[in-house]
Amino acid sequence: MLRRLYLHVQPDEVQGLPWELMIDGITPLLTAVPLLRTLKLPPASDGFEPVWPVRVFVINASAPDDKGIKAEEEIWNIRRALRNAEHSFDLEVYNTAAERQFDLNKLEAAIQRWPKGPHVIHFIGHSSAVPPALKYSAADANGQITHYSWTLAQIANIMDRFPDLRLVYVNACRSQDPGLTADPGLTAFWSVASAFLKRAVAVIAMQADVSGDAAAFGAGEFYEHLSTGQPVDVALLKARKALLNKFGETNREVYAPVLTTKVAAQSILPMRDFRWDTSRHDSWKNALGTNWAHFVNQHAHRRKLYNALFERAMLRQVRGDVEPTPDKPLRDVVDARERSKVVLGMFRIWEFLRAKLAQRREPHFSSFLWLADEFAWLCYKPILDYGLKEPPLVYLNGGYSPFTLTRKEQFQAESVPQELIRDRPLLEVMESLPFPVIGIPWYQIRNLADLPVIGHEVGHSVEADLGLSPAIGSAIDGAVRNSVRVKRWNEWASEVFADLYGAMACGSAFVSALANFLSIEDDDKETDDYPPTSVRFRFNVDVLRAVGWGSDCDKLSSRWDAVFPVNAEFSEYVKDAPAVATALLDGVSVDGKKARDWIPFSEAQQRAHLIARNALRRDEVKKTEPLRTLVAAYRFAYDDVMAEHEPSQVATFLPELNRIKTAMLDGLIPDLRAGETRPSEAKLAALAAARARRASFWLDALTGKKSADR
Repeated sequence: MLRRLYLHVQPDEVQGLPWELMIDGITPLLTAVPLLRTLKLPPASDGFEPVWPVRVFVINASAPDDKGIKAEEEIWNIRRALRNAEHSFDLEVYNTAAERQFDLNKLEAAIQRWPKGPHVIHFIGHSSAVPPALKYSAADANGQITHYSWTLAQIANIMDRFPDLRLVYVNACRSQDPGLTADPGLTAFWSVASAFLKRAVAVIAMQADVSGDAAAFGAGEFYEHLSTGQPVDVALLKARKALLNKFGETNREVYAPVLTTKVAAQSILPMRDFRWDTSRHDSWKNALGTNWAHFVNQHAHRRKLYNALFERAMLRQVRGDVEPTPDKPLRDVVDARERSKVVLGMFRIWEFLRAKLAQRREPHFSSFLWLADEFAWLCYKPILDYGLKEPPLVYLNGGYSPFTLTRKEQFQAESVPQELIRDRPLLEVMESLPFPVIGIPWYQIRNLADLPVIGHEVGHSVEADLGLSPAIGSAIDGAVRNSVRVKRWNEWASEVFADLYGAMACGSAFVSALANFLSIEDDDKETDDYPPTSVRFRFNVDVLRAVGWGSDCDKLSSRWDAVFPVNAEFSEYVKDAPAVATALLDGVSVDGKKARDWIPFSEAQQRAHLIARNALRRDEVKKTEPLRTLVAAYRFAYDDVMAEHEPSQVATFLPELNRIKTAMLDGLIPDLRAGETRPSEAKLAALAAARARRASFWLDALTGKKSADR
């Protein structure tokens, strides 16, 4: 059984240490077992299907006369290694210095030769430490080779286009080097490796300077073992052993590569096994009708084959499920009309998102959507490190009630009469969203008092992103002992959890806004997996009571209990509600942190009540107040106006709430998320300088000198 060593380094201040130097007396641990750094424990599979062929894109960003980098030797080592598995690897090499008038848009276009991008990107070149970036060589207007920076933002921007990207091998000095800070209010300074990890699931990067000889040799050894079907971490382990034998244990070249992963090792790059015998290999070549002796270098033929592989039946032949014969060859049928349909289908898919983004350019909607987006962000932010990084996008729609499409749900592209999207790759795109979207009724732009209900919709995203459904079900099973009632509670589980999350995100303001929505629903009627209104309202009150907000509970019950009378059929469910609330708060957790502790709001709840009272007394409301607090305060003030005045007088007093609205809007800062702090330039410079020294310090001590910089 293969043993692996996963390192999840905490706290952040020690991540820059070279943990790969650990030894067990004589043998460095990283040459004894595969060693991986992981962003969380335990790393899990993300369900990515085994691929064929493995698409590898090599970026040679070095100058032709660069003596410190052995780029041509490294490329040759990679080619030679992958030729041993010519059926299973599709290699593309791109030289930035050889491209006329090169810019990063041309690099992106080159990578897009594959519709979903490569599975592996291999970078050969230099890096800079202050600020952290990669360097590429390109000819200027006069034909002179000049060095340019490929910044972290540019890296993340380009990589985001390629959903199939699994692994990035960054063969550049100090590309692993992190920028860290102990100040929780300060944005971390990211490394080159971190920028690639915005899209890729794993990165191999260097935590020190490496020589051109070692870089070329190590890369060749890595791909040599990868081509035999070894997992990424095992291939790197064997490459390290080869480096150890060649350079010795006191040379930092052995310890420089760092493998960081977001998923389990076996899920980084799952590959299909295509080690065919000679007869099958010959049959495959005959069926294709061309000589594939050097498949990895035959660009034109590979492109034709890729087009053919869009057909599932053809793909089965190449996989070996159906043995091809000379009278049943694979054919590359190019149909311009069908290709046009694919392109138009892509535009229809983009229209789904573009229409929602375009709403933000309409002045009448932009302020509301900005507030809604930032409130959704603040509700999602506490679980950001456990989730999938992109908070939900809010948009306006014609539905009566808010709803959420999680990133795991299907969506509908732009509708065109008598034109169904049939292309399988496009259908696969439509099976999941790149980020969650929350639909809000158009009429809500007139009333900010309904903003708290967005917390419920974010709760759906949290459940989906963190895979909480089993834990939610287990908590309910433990809280409700009756077999009939527990079944129904589990049918309501997703909505019940979303309500709980909304209550945690905005306190009693959420429950008040929810009660207002429920008040127009049919009493005691179950629809679309929702509990009857009497049970649902009382469950939310019990959530508030379980976290210690009893006075608000009494006020809500006094206002709404008569609106939601309990039918005898559901009286036992009302009795179950306190136990279910407590079970979810304490029984659903992530990394040992209970749900009740994810998104604290107790102090904000008290502050929101004070702000609401002050606003109605015409006192100033400061824009520096946290947005979640202001959203709750607006709801509290709205409730006070509605409760204290006759319906005919309400319109006279509602303008008093504009003080809170103005504070919300004035507190928003372009290009900075709500609740975030922009670091000073001096602080950023100090972090950059510290970053330049930190990671290589310990490895430099091994030999007392530096290798040639890359």
